[in-house]
Amino acid sequence: MASNSIEDSCLTSCLSSVSGAIITQRFKKFKTLNENDRCQLSTLVIHNEFDKFGRDITEFTIKTERFLQLRDEICARFPGEKPEEYFTPFNQSTRSTSTGKLFNSFNTLKRKWKESLESDSNVDSDEDSDDIQELRSLQSLDVQAFQLWRKTHSYRQKLLSNSKYTVSMYYNQFPLLKVANGYQFLLLDFDMMHENQTKKFLENWPAVNEKLINLALKKLKRKKVRELSMTCSNEIFGFFLLTSLLPMAFKILPNCDVPKRLCREEIQEELFFHVKDNESLQNVIECDNERRNEARFPINPRIVFVGRDFATISKAYVEIDMNMYEMKNPLSAIDTYLKVYMALNISYPNEVKQIWTFIQNYVYQIKTAEDLISVSINGLIADLEANERPPSDSDSDSDAFERPDDC
Repeated sequence: MASNSIEDSCLTSCLSSVSGAIITQRFKKFKTLNENDRCQLSTLVIHNEFDKFGRDITEFTIKTERFLQLRDEICARFPGEKPEEYFTPFNQSTRSTSTGKLFNSFNTLKRKWKESLESDSNVDSDEDSDDIQELRSLQSLDVQAFQLWRKTHSYRQKLLSNSKYTVSMYYNQFPLLKVANGYQFLLLDFDMMHENQTKKFLENWPAVNEKLINLALKKLKRKKVRELSMTCSNEIFGFFLLTSLLPMAFKILPNCDVPKRLCREEIQEELFFHVKDNESLQNVIECDNERRNEARFPINPRIVFVGRDFATISKAYVEIDMNMYEMKNPLSAIDTYLKVYMALNISYPNEVKQIWTFIQNYVYQIKTAEDLISVSINGLIADLEANERPPSDSDSDSDAFERPDDC
């Protein structure tokens, strides 16, 4: 009975997440977990324990008996896994310390939260008080506004590092962001955070796009590549290929224990929101945001393309907290979108996290401690960097993972 209770409250919950579903699918296919899977699974389990503890890091602890229970449940759910990989308790006779991935994940979580709390405590509520108050009162993009924005960068980044501080709260606190070109302030933040990467996307993407096309001709069936090429313009073709070159994605639906496996077209919809005409744009956006709010899906920033289809895009926007910013072209929208996510310190949507992490790591050449660790992304980068032979007519699918199906 105790074992079933643990599985119901912990492993079932962990494995129903997007990351958990991917781990389960990979185990079914290969009958084993790799090192990355074990680390991610241990992190999921420890974070689940933390959530059940009420997310109070000052009181959060896991007793040896609980570590052993969690370890045994993992090994029962994934036959062949070695218990010592996950937890070995303190040995009194040899004086050896506790070890294992569960124990390491526990200590990592405690350390990061402690650092976060210390950082928050160091934020003086009166820091830059006059500048902040003046910044909140400004209503137009002028030299003074940009100077104040730059001057208060450190203070605002500390605000955004608080996991309970939302994008909506940020936008309400700094109304300048809501003006027609308010996103320019977020681009300034990105420039200050990653000074040498500002132009990387527009400079590197054409070559990366071409590399992805050449790789797809080797990895995918030529018919599939041709069909994909008919659905979008050439400048964003690489993004559509990434929906097939990277593993399948999942979406967690409300009141559903099992994540939904997304087909290729559904992943594309998560990447780019499509509206057929500009006249219905605002109404469609508002209705969709209302639907997502009712379904309790996070309303994250997103790219919106207007046109008959993805091959004939007439307008490109980035939407942030119900504010629509018009961009010069689709590539400008993509560039702005990623920079906004990094400037606001928010995570990419789970359904397309692998794609955007690849773009960030490979095209922008930016890596952070919070990045998704993915064997698939590293493998794709290695393939792109390899000096590959030209594709032949005999090339066909050779999958190391399950690719998304057509809808």
